Amino acid sequence: MGVTTFERPVSLMRALGSVLEDAGVTDRQLEVIVVDDASTSSEAMQAWAELEDRAARSRIPLRLVRHSVGSGGASAGRNDVIDLAKGHFVFFLDDDNYFADGALVDLLGYLSRSSSDWISVRRSRGGRSYFLAPEVKHDAVSREAALWTFLAGGAFRVDYLRAHGIRFDPTVNRGEDAEFVLNVASRSERFSVLSDRDYFVEANPDNDEAPHISQALRGVDFIEVLLSHLSRMFRIIEHAPVAEAERLVLRRKVLGRGMGPYQLLQKVAGVREDRIALELADRLREVVLDAVGAAAAMEWATTAGRADAMVALLARDLSALRRSLA
Repeated sequence: MGVTTFERPVSLMRALGSVLEDAGVTDRQLEVIVVDDASTSSEAMQAWAELEDRAARSRIPLRLVRHSVGSGGASAGRNDVIDLAKGHFVFFLDDDNYFADGALVDLLGYLSRSSSDWISVRRSRGGRSYFLAPEVKHDAVSREAALWTFLAGGAFRVDYLRAHGIRFDPTVNRGEDAEFVLNVASRSERFSVLSDRDYFVEANPDNDEAPHISQALRGVDFIEVLLSHLSRMFRIIEHAPVAEAERLVLRRKVLGRGMGPYQLLQKVAGVREDRIALELADRLREVVLDAVGAAAAMEWATTAGRADAMVALLARDLSALRRSLA
């Protein structure tokens, strides 16, 4: 179990409590590695001292790693976890998330029998569950089905990651989950999805703790970050050792993510200054054409009900793009 943290002592203790205090978990089933990205607050330092004391007497092996210089995100710490892990699988748990009651025991039992390289799990946030239907344990799913989620909150086979040199990009602190997951999904063929119950809860940091990194950017800066992220995702696909038909499936999946959850068309159209909006639209157009081409882009847009917007984007017609999304 790998937990990366920065300036979230209250949330961290909650996350670790959901793991270390589960009486159904034995020391033979699990080790926990906590990586702190150079927190300096008195509250974080006090919590770290408490963890050092706890590590000395913990029933479940608890290893603590502390960066002397902050890396600015979770990627470097997660790579530490991959390098240090002694078990067959590594599960990445964010410091502001925690396991649902009884879920860890169920997960460990499943992992002991699994031959998959990536096992994603159902999660809940704000009382709503997110999962791949139906609500069962999916022992073997396709590459496309495995990408029902782009979050790294799941279990990954350590030997597979090491053998293929799959790591988080330490220079990326926004979109790193999706890029890591896509790297795994575009190379492996063994995936499972546990949708039978909520395994972990996505929560928010305490009010006095460090906010999510994604909340620090808005407007044009955020759009530029998303465009760079989308470009990297498509480059991962280009280098994937898969047949062209599979590559097309992955491209369409990523395109849908960029235009759907990321809402890049709407974000670009919403930029008030015409010159900047057109520059961003041109960048998005270039990314789309290089990755999938006009025909595939229009096919996706028609299915998604965004045909007029895609026509406007490809024609470099900013006014029409705005009208289509009004």
